[in-house]
Amino acid sequence: MPSNLVRCSDDEEYSLLDSLLKKSRSLPENVCVYQNQVGGHGALGNKHGVLYSKELGIVYKPIQHFPKGFHEVDLYERVFNSSRGDEKLSVLRQFMPRYDGLCCDASGKNSYICMEDILADLKRPAICDIKVGRITYTPDATPEKISVEKSKYKWQEEIGFSVTGIKVYDSATGEDVYVDKTHCRTLDPSNIYEHGIRLFLCKDIARARRLASSFVKSLSELCRWFEIQREIAFYSSSLLLAYDSVDDNDPLNSAGELDRSEPVRVHLIDFTRWRSSSGEKDENFLYGLRNVIELFRQASAETKPLSVSPKTVISSAVL
Repeated sequence: MPSNLVRCSDDEEYSLLDSLLKKSRSLPENVCVYQNQVGGHGALGNKHGVLYSKELGIVYKPIQHFPKGFHEVDLYERVFNSSRGDEKLSVLRQFMPRYDGLCCDASGKNSYICMEDILADLKRPAICDIKVGRITYTPDATPEKISVEKSKYKWQEEIGFSVTGIKVYDSATGEDVYVDKTHCRTLDPSNIYEHGIRLFLCKDIARARRLASSFVKSLSELCRWFEIQREIAFYSSSLLLAYDSVDDNDPLNSAGELDRSEPVRVHLIDFTRWRSSSGEKDENFLYGLRNVIELFRQASAETKPLSVSPKTVISSAVL
């Protein structure tokens, strides 16, 4: 058992993970730091973060310490392993990165969840990571943990979500801009639309509307599943939203008002704190998800161009 997965209790999750790790494969040699991570542990190039094999198109996420890592592996197994899966949970496959088992590095000290790179076919991905839910701590959290979680973002309970990172193409400079937690934590109810959601969408107002409409459609499909599911309560899970900054469609269409859809990516990620539900709707997650949808719906009808550039917003956050 890798050192980051020291046995802490006797339970079904430990037995499952121990069994999976015994038959896990080796981490490929030619892996690098995953450059498209904008939120969570190891974002923006931290060496302890997510790894990537371009040849295989596989992302390797480090399994966290007990019990978080156990919970995440268990959910992927429940959703993607047909022998363990619940038919109701299998619907989540379309909203989660495809699971490809576990692997360990050569030292045997670090283990990883293997999953598809959902951004592999995007030439220049624009990415937004949104942590969803009014509360991000589990019902059994200690007072200390609750205090820590509440201190991370003062508007979490009111807004129901927090933007934790954005990567967006800045047409003014021709470069990708990373908007990190320093800026994201300055977002409040008065500016999260313009300096968060709108900033993520492209500056071309016509295309931004189409992108927003596509996000509304995909997010609404996910919302319908949450409206009927009673199996799981999600805490501190995120939405990974993405689109290609490179628009391969006819440039004339890009500036027009043609009613065509834009391909977008909507995926759920980060499952270290989910809990089995006692038959109740996950209103905590739904509250935030509905608010995210409403902001994208607002953007889908926007007529004013974005008033700020990514560089300008970041600079104002630092001052």
